[in-house]
Amino acid sequence: MIWHPSPNGSFSVKSAYRLAREGTDICGNIHMGQTSSFGVLPTVWKKLWGLQIHPKVKLFMWKCLNNVLTTNVALFARKFRFDPVCSRCGKAEESISHVLFRCEVAIKVWIHSPFRLRPEELLDCRNMTDWWDCIQERINQSHMPPFSLGMALLYCWWIWRARNDFIVNGKCWATEAVSGKAQGDFFEFKDANSKVPSPLSRSTRNGTLVWQCPGMNVTKINVDAAVSRSSNSIGTGTMARGNDGKVLGIFLSIHTSITSSRIAEAMAIRDGLKLGIDLNLSKVVIESDAEAIVRKCSTSLDPPIDIAAIIFDCLALKESFSSCEFDFVKHDCNRVAQCCAQKALLNGWSGMWTSILPPWGSQLSDV
Repeated sequence: MIWHPSPNGSFSVKSAYRLAREGTDICGNIHMGQTSSFGVLPTVWKKLWGLQIHPKVKLFMWKCLNNVLTTNVALFARKFRFDPVCSRCGKAEESISHVLFRCEVAIKVWIHSPFRLRPEELLDCRNMTDWWDCIQERINQSHMPPFSLGMALLYCWWIWRARNDFIVNGKCWATEAVSGKAQGDFFEFKDANSKVPSPLSRSTRNGTLVWQCPGMNVTKINVDAAVSRSSNSIGTGTMARGNDGKVLGIFLSIHTSITSSRIAEAMAIRDGLKLGIDLNLSKVVIESDAEAIVRKCSTSLDPPIDIAAIIFDCLALKESFSSCEFDFVKHDCNRVAQCCAQKALLNGWSGMWTSILPPWGSQLSDV
C-alpha cells in the first residue's frame, strides 16, 4: 500500500493536509498559502537554511515566506475571527507583511534597528520576498557582515512575539525592548555555536589560562583599562607582542573626568590601534577582556551612544592595517594589559615606548 501524493509513498497527516491546502488553492482561496515551490526563488531557501540562527527562527521565516502564519487575515479566512484588522494599529488588515514591517509599530522598530530602514522602503514591500530583497540590499549598501541577515530574521521573530504578547496579555513592548531581544539572542546563539573554540580556552599553565602567541607575521596587541572613581580618572594600557612573544611596544595613557568602565575599555582598544599604527604594523589582533566592546568593534552594529564616537574612531583606525581582528579573551589571558593599565593609573604614567622599553616592560612579557 502506498500513498501516492507524498514523495516517499507513506501516508501522514502532514501530507494529507498539504494535499487539502493545494486543493483549496485551486478553488481560488486567496488567503491560503502556497507551497514552497511557488513565488520564492531557490536561492532564498538555500540562504535561509544555511544561516547560523536558531532553527525555530528558520521555521518561522519559512512560514512567513509561504504565507501560512496565523495572522488576523488568515484567521478571518478560516472563520476564526470576525475582523481581519490589525489589533495594534487598527488601520489596515493584519497580513504577514503588515504585522512585520508595514504596521506603524513595526516601522518604529526597523527605523531604530542597525538596518535603518526608511518608512517608504517598508511600505513599498508588498510581501516577504520584497522585504527579503530590501534587507539584502541594505546589508550590501551599508557593508554590513553577511551574518546580519540572520539578525534581520530575529527582528521579525521578536516583532511577532511582541505582537502575540499584546494580543494575549495586553502588554505593549517598547521599541528598544524588541531591538535588545533580537540582538541579544543573535549574539548569544552565535557565541554558543562557534565552530572553532579559541585556543586560549584550551591552553593552561598550572590550571590557569595563559596568553598565546599569534601566527606568523601577525602582532597581537592586548589592551585593558583601570578605573578610579575616587580620582575620577581612568588609565589604559596596551602591549604589542610578536609571534615569538617579544614585546614590540607599550602605550599607557591617563584620562580624567571619566569613570565609565565601558568608555574606558573602548578607549583602551582605540589606544591599542594607535600603538599598532605607530609601530607601522600590517597585521594585528586586538585582544580585550571587554566582550561587549569587542563585539561592537567586530560588527559595527548600532553602538551605544556613549561609546559610538570611540567605536567609529576604532573602525576608521582599523583601515590603516591590511588585516585587523578584534578578539575577546578571558582575564587570565589579558593580565599583561591589566598590569599596564594599573601602572598608568596608580603612577600617573602616560606615554608610548616602541624602541627602548622601560625596565618593567620586559618583566611583563612573561605575565
